[in-house]
Amino acid sequence: MKEKADNQIHPIIYSIIACIIVLVVDLNLELGIAGGVPYLIVIFLMSLQNKTSYILYAAILTSILTIVGLKISPSGGEPYKVYTNRFLALLAIWSSYYYVIQLLRSQKARLKLEQDYANELKERNAEKEILLKEIHHRVKNNLQVITGLLSLQAAFIEDQKIKNILSYSQYRINSMAMIHEMLYKTENLTSINYYEYLEKLVTDLCRSFRGLESNIEVDINCEISLNIDTAIPLGLLINEIVTNSLKYAFSDNQKGRIRLIIKPLVYPNFIMKISDDGKGFDGVKFRNSNSLGLKLIHKLALQLNGNIEKDNSPKGTHYILTFQEITQL
Repeated sequence: MKEKADNQIHPIIYSIIACIIVLVVDLNLELGIAGGVPYLIVIFLMSLQNKTSYILYAAILTSILTIVGLKISPSGGEPYKVYTNRFLALLAIWSSYYYVIQLLRSQKARLKLEQDYANELKERNAEKEILLKEIHHRVKNNLQVITGLLSLQAAFIEDQKIKNILSYSQYRINSMAMIHEMLYKTENLTSINYYEYLEKLVTDLCRSFRGLESNIEVDINCEISLNIDTAIPLGLLINEIVTNSLKYAFSDNQKGRIRLIIKPLVYPNFIMKISDDGKGFDGVKFRNSNSLGLKLIHKLALQLNGNIEKDNSPKGTHYILTFQEITQL
């Protein structure tokens, strides 16, 4: 605030000094030579205040000083030249006053237009955000309706294999619905906190397979945010791997651990390591399996411009995925 006050007072001080200098020079020169034109500098200095009243005061003051100079300066020069000199000085002062006033008004009008445009743009962006949130909310609701229909359909089917297929389809749809739900709730519509998403996704899967008293320990290390085009296929891929672990890696009521780590590399590259300490399975089957889940894993890795490998050296099942954040042109 102090700095702002200093900036306001400087033009006034400079204007007063300029008035004094011009007046002293005017009073020491003959009328035929001296004039009030140099007072124009006072008008332009006072325009730095951005207040029309200050510029008006400067114009009145310099006009009075020009007339004072006419009365007090040493005589000299022909009368018509003297009066013409002073008239032109007064004309220059008030012409400058008019020019500066119009310039300030033009600047204020331009600033007002820019502010109005910025406010309108802000309102439009807010409306778009509300619309996008509503879209994500509706997509999430529609996906939940689909899972509800699948659940209802499963209730009329006796074949357990078909029931399981419908259940796994529900898990896949839920993994997408969660992302739309998070985008609906967050302020940032371009990306989601992936740790929060994974924590909910994996926890819900564990509860679906093992109940509320699940004895599967989940360890997630992920401090990244991803856009929706990357979050959905990666979420589906993780859903398949975790589902396979919960189905095949652990015996009934067996304790176990699922670990998931995602770290950024040089953008747009990331690396994910996901594993369990269960039974494991043959690495050859990973590449040549007829399982829908494993085929989906490979397809989703390609969709992420990535590559997934299975590490067969440790106990359990361990995957390493390198992938990229997908950006839409």
